[in-house]
Amino acid sequence: MGKTTLQQEQESKLRRIHRIYRTESKVKKILALEKKWEEYAMLRLDEGEDAFRVLYKHSVMKELIRYSVNQFMKDWGKQGFSREDFESIFIQKSWEVTMSHSWNDEYYLFEKLPNAFKQKGLNFIRDNLRTDKRKANYRTISYVDMSSYWFENEVEIKIMIEQVCSKQEQVLLLTYLEYPSLSYTELGRIHGISHHTKVKRILKSGLEKIKQK
Repeated sequence: MGKTTLQQEQESKLRRIHRIYRTESKVKKILALEKKWEEYAMLRLDEGEDAFRVLYKHSVMKELIRYSVNQFMKDWGKQGFSREDFESIFIQKSWEVTMSHSWNDEYYLFEKLPNAFKQKGLNFIRDNLRTDKRKANYRTISYVDMSSYWFENEVEIKIMIEQVCSKQEQVLLLTYLEYPSLSYTELGRIHGISHHTKVKRILKSGLEKIKQK
């Protein structure tokens, strides 16, 4: 009797992680977390949301959360964010990803979590930068070696940016105005731009448009 489509998919998924990750220790972690998820899925039938405890307490889950917290603290700790901030949102996100995970998904739970944490962390940072009470001085816009531009108030700045700048220029300029201490790299990370030189080029373009207005 031949293998079912589901069995073939599971074997293909297993071969993939052996091919991609190569190190036996990494593969073992992936499969260990998946096995623990299967235990969780069975417990959930009786315990509901409380079943998540078996995953939350698992060493691999703790390691994934800790690693992401460390990465975000390295990049954003000096901007006023705390370990507790990131740990809290990553635990919440791990629960959400766990709830939606399925045995026949293309990727293992272990593979889904880091990207989910990254996106959740960046959204958290972006939301806090928008609402942070520590606002920049909106009377001048300056960026490194660029000239300063005078505006009467915050409203005038935003109106002018929206009138003359592209969408990408707008989001970068407004984020910079709210949090001027961010580096090009940090601005790029928030808005999904991979290289700091591109961020600088976009900002310069937007500022030149404002200057010519």
